[in-house]
Amino acid sequence: MTAFPSPQPDLPSDLLVLDGYLDDQTLPDEILGAPVRFQLVVSPTEDRVDELVLPCTVTQSELAHAIVNELGASDLLRVSGRIRLPQTPGDVLQLDVTAIEVLDTGVDLASVSTDDEIGPAELSEHGFVERTGHYQVWHDPDAGLSSIWHTSGTWLDSTDDPSELGTVIEVFEQRRTPKAE
Repeated sequence: MTAFPSPQPDLPSDLLVLDGYLDDQTLPDEILGAPVRFQLVVSPTEDRVDELVLPCTVTQSELAHAIVNELGASDLLRVSGRIRLPQTPGDVLQLDVTAIEVLDTGVDLASVSTDDEIGPAELSEHGFVERTGHYQVWHDPDAGLSSIWHTSGTWLDSTDDPSELGTVIEVFEQRRTPKAE
């Protein structure tokens, strides 16, 4: 785990600490010294309704450098900072980040040489990834398949019927959960 710097043990009461995945796009502002913006996907439960995409801002140069140059999409982070509430209509809710800890790294797509290294052979270069709680789903329009992975990297299955995604996840969860006797 890498920390940039870590949250202090005696946290002020207005400090918020969240775990979430770094979204695929960071936005360094063009002006030197301006804040770097990114989105954190927070999924506290398996229920998609509880998922939150939180806009975040970093002003500290060490943290800004890490977000732009060292961290990648789907890295699992623990961030701490202060929430900034909208003051007028049109303002955004955002987290002013003061510390970042890397809990787990995502797939570095720059180091992947074949599709087999990130999933089954059905994956194409087109489509989209959807994150649902602890699961990622790759929707491949070329093959007409949706492939599902747990965020641990375990591949669950592929289906040509998107309505079956919940069933695939449910079967996987049942296999993972020990039966009570």
